[in-house]
Amino acid sequence: MLPVAWLFASVSHAFCGTYVASAGTEVYNSVSEVVVVRQGTRTTLTMANDVVGSPSDFAMVVPVPQVLAPEDLHVVDPADIQLLRDYSMPRLVRYTCNDFTPSWDHPCPWMDHGFCASLRDTDVGEGEGEGEGEGEGAADTGDYEVSVEAEYIVGEYELVVLSAEDSENLLGWLGDQGYSVPEATARALQEYIDGGSYFLAARVHADAGLEDGDTLSPLQVGYDSDVFGLPIKLGTSVSAGTQDVIVYAINSVTDGAVGIANYPELAVEDECMWDGVGDFGSFYAEQFEDAYQRTDGAIWTTEYAWPVVPDQPKCDPCTGPVPEVQEVTNLGYDAPAREGFFVTRLHLRYTPDQATQDLVLYPSRRTDRWQLRYIEQSEELEDRFPSCTDGWASSPGTCTFADPYADTVCQPYNARVDQCEAAAEDEVDAECGCGEDDDGASMAWLLAPLCLIGLGRRR
Repeated sequence: MLPVAWLFASVSHAFCGTYVASAGTEVYNSVSEVVVVRQGTRTTLTMANDVVGSPSDFAMVVPVPQVLAPEDLHVVDPADIQLLRDYSMPRLVRYTCNDFTPSWDHPCPWMDHGFCASLRDTDVGEGEGEGEGEGEGAADTGDYEVSVEAEYIVGEYELVVLSAEDSENLLGWLGDQGYSVPEATARALQEYIDGGSYFLAARVHADAGLEDGDTLSPLQVGYDSDVFGLPIKLGTSVSAGTQDVIVYAINSVTDGAVGIANYPELAVEDECMWDGVGDFGSFYAEQFEDAYQRTDGAIWTTEYAWPVVPDQPKCDPCTGPVPEVQEVTNLGYDAPAREGFFVTRLHLRYTPDQATQDLVLYPSRRTDRWQLRYIEQSEELEDRFPSCTDGWASSPGTCTFADPYADTVCQPYNARVDQCEAAAEDEVDAECGCGEDDDGASMAWLLAPLCLIGLGRRR
């Protein structure tokens, strides 16, 4: 569940290597996930709800900058968020020496198997060119100075958009409507009110037909605002301890990776070899915890940043299916398929005392690829990667490769050219049926250019 709300419920190598495992979110005590799509001034938030217990106990309040219209509210298939989750996880890779085989240059290039073809290409190519229900002010606000700006039924949710002048009235109205809102949220609510926010209150509709243990659909909210950010203070006011937030950001390729401007970014050690002891997910959780403990406040790191562009590599290696245009369209992104999109995965951790500000997000314009990747332990790779626990080996193993041209003896360049020309003449004679008798001489001159053109097209 997104930390902008409160919930009340019962309990840079080449493209090579083999994907082995990835670090999921199940290793964290309290984790929230949200997809943030940004295009121009339009922000679309899709919030994953991990409710455990009775859906009737679910309640959520999200500050929003404007009164939402029916087209601003949707429910989303959980599989669309699962796809992003699987695609962007920190990953474990198995490499072998074959993945690092060097590219050997022929000591005498004119003896290379492609040399004759390059001569013919030069000759032949010369001169050629190629929301559902709506209502306003319908709910009874009783004695509280609260305005119900709109009401909707979207999927399994009953939604109301509220405005108020002070938090006490808002808390009173929510309490009368059955939202068990902690008094601890009053200060945070007042800050949002003073900033001009409206509030989207959500709960499961009584006629939704959900039972205990059913998964709630992710709720999607879209709005226009010059501010590119994510409100988290409201959720921290009722948090019991450390909170992990995973933000999946989707925006244009030209805008590049998304970052957080008002909290420090911290590097998590990666590109090292894991010894395979225990579970990989738990190992990565420890890596992140070590980074968090080196600071005195909230931190974040980029776990994945990648442009998903047609005809370009989408991952290295892939941990799951690559998000396609349809999935990101479902999540609120609208752009031609040929342009692609950029996916960023940010991992944020904080305590209530550390999260003093809402997240301020920004497009970095950086379009280089980035991922958190670990390598399965291998003695032969010790000179390429350090151990995640012990650092660089004192006597590292290494890969050995045999030079395929070690015993090559170069012949004279002119002799090789003569061989190529002779081979070309034999090929023309064989394909054209060109003879050397006098009677067929004129026909040979006519057919030879056609044969050469044919050879060019086959290549």
